Amino acid sequence: MDLTRGNSCAVSTGALTPIPERGGKDWPPVVVGCVHQTGLNLMRDFVRKGVRAVGIDYVREHEGFRSIYGESRFCPNPDEDPSGWLVFMRALARSLGARPGLHFRGGRFCVGTGAPRGGFARGFYLFR
Repeated sequence: MDLTRGNSCAVSTGALTPIPERGGKDWPPVVVGCVHQTGLNLMRDFVRKGVRAVGIDYVREHEGFRSIYGESRFCPNPDEDPSGWLVFMRALARSLGARPGLHFRGGRFCVGTGAPRGGFARGFYLFR
């Protein structure tokens, strides 16, 4: 996807590559870790841009489980059940039908993406 051509529907920000107003049909889904406030806002923004967003959280009381902005899935706590969390995340990636991007809101999920856990990140794009 070339966003530098004049016929793209992109927002000019002064950056080297303009920010597109809408996600492309070939864009991967995004998994947002933590569906409380800022994570839910991020999901809303992705959905408004036409990008499929799936939230994950291990706290069922968070707003994302009652929201219209994307779907939220309950996951194991990565600190209490790291192997269960990895199984969940690999199954989630397979169920989405494309290699999803990961965007974690807060550090609680970042531990689960560590290298010693057997190549977890190969199934995802990681936002830094």
